[in-house]
Amino acid sequence: MNKCEWTEYNIEESEKYLEKLNQCQQIISFEEGSNLYDIGIRALILSLPGIALQGINVYVQSLFTAFSDALVSGILSALNTFVFMVAAELIMAYLFGEDGLFAAQSVAEAVTLIFSVFCIIHFRDKYGYGRSGRISA
Repeated sequence: MNKCEWTEYNIEESEKYLEKLNQCQQIISFEEGSNLYDIGIRALILSLPGIALQGINVYVQSLFTAFSDALVSGILSALNTFVFMVAAELIMAYLFGEDGLFAAQSVAEAVTLIFSVFCIIHFRDKYGYGRSGRISA
């Protein structure tokens, strides 16, 4: 096989490969109205509230870290990232299927927010925040 035949062979094979690739892209397309597009939009809508709640939870965890209360911060973090997330994924997937998996982050963040608010209220006297007037040392 000389150099020219080898080049022609590769061009023919490349054209066949590109044709197959184009067929695959038509099957898996992210165009409006396709299954993948619909799944992506539904996933975005269901998981978006979790992203907003995540910011609040990270702020509360940072607050307790700033107060040098690593135990509360660590507990909130572990509950959020492991306990509530795994429980939400299992329960939501069982109850709602595919949509439950997408909503699991939002549910886990909402439950963590409840615990975060509880911790803020519970420890406000210890750290002296949330009361008006002068703080004595």
